[in-house]
Amino acid sequence: MIYLDYCATGAPFESVLSLFKEISKNNFGNPSSLHFYGYESKKILEEARNSILSILKVDKEDNLIFTSGATEANNLALKGLALKYQNRGKKIITSEGEHPSILNPLRQLHDLFGFDIVYLKLNQDGVINLEDLKKAIDKDTILVSVMGVNNGTGAISPLQEIAKIVKEYPKCFFHSDLTQAIGKIDLDYSIFDLFSFSAHKIGGLKGSGALIYKKKIQFIPLISGGEQEFSLRSGTSDVASDACLFEAIKVTFNYLKERKSYVESIHSYLIEKLEEIPSIVINSPSNSSPFLTSISLLENKASVVVEGLSNKKICVSSVSACSSKGEPSSYVLLSMGKSERLAHNPIRISISFFTTKEEIDTFIFELKSLLKETKSI
Repeated sequence: MIYLDYCATGAPFESVLSLFKEISKNNFGNPSSLHFYGYESKKILEEARNSILSILKVDKEDNLIFTSGATEANNLALKGLALKYQNRGKKIITSEGEHPSILNPLRQLHDLFGFDIVYLKLNQDGVINLEDLKKAIDKDTILVSVMGVNNGTGAISPLQEIAKIVKEYPKCFFHSDLTQAIGKIDLDYSIFDLFSFSAHKIGGLKGSGALIYKKKIQFIPLISGGEQEFSLRSGTSDVASDACLFEAIKVTFNYLKERKSYVESIHSYLIEKLEEIPSIVINSPSNSSPFLTSISLLENKASVVVEGLSNKKICVSSVSACSSKGEPSSYVLLSMGKSERLAHNPIRISISFFTTKEEIDTFIFELKSLLKETKSI
């Protein structure tokens, strides 16, 4: 099997699986319990929390809430913050290319609570124009949410510049969904007021993620009950998964340091081979994340080609796994100004720290064969 869909998910690292088993077996106490097993679990939980903050080199004024993944973290970041600060203003700015776990909560805030949601278009490089942000932001804006790396194209947002613009408005916060960015590109995590991410994209476990935020920020909790996670996310803590999130981040950041140039070389090789195929268009900008490449087919249906590759044990995707059901085309590509034909037939290829040239060669060979066999447009 050749797996080229790492932006959808990846296998957990062996050290993550071992740690999960060890903690589940030996440290199964409820961290809220007032006895030895509870104290030990609480210690593991807080060490994981502090260690993640340390690796990311965020300010001492930052805090971390463990969640079930980026979707929950995004919902808490958007809804929890917006409802808490709606007396300041009810304007939120985002981009048209955000993940559904950003776009759908914002639609709810508009439909149910009357928030004014401003959607900035993407330019041909797949990111917002900074001038558009400057024109849209004002004293009534309480939140700007722009993702770090686009999950459809790999485009890297100008995060430093966005942060500078937002800082000119003291009542406004800057949030970023960093699910496709963390551990994959070099980032200064201190520029964000809050950011969210998931574990299973970086060798961690599904059902695990986090929201990191400045301690000065307050939220209306979405899950009420006990006092876990600073009374912002009630429910018994999953100590094993939370500790494994730290392990996944630790391993991933080591790989980023050691194998960054290798991944870039594999990405360059992939682009070189794709450029030899006349019936495809590369959608990803030249400075995109090396882990993700988006192409569109000019003469074939992407769904047919993806299925054909799957039959040959090669895994890629046509659109984001979170928007593949009933989604007729890539709204990200449409926002970039791509044609309906290109937006209807995208394929996303996403690699890992250990993808080989041999795997790329096999993928390209089978892709070329399928493009000849399934030509239909």
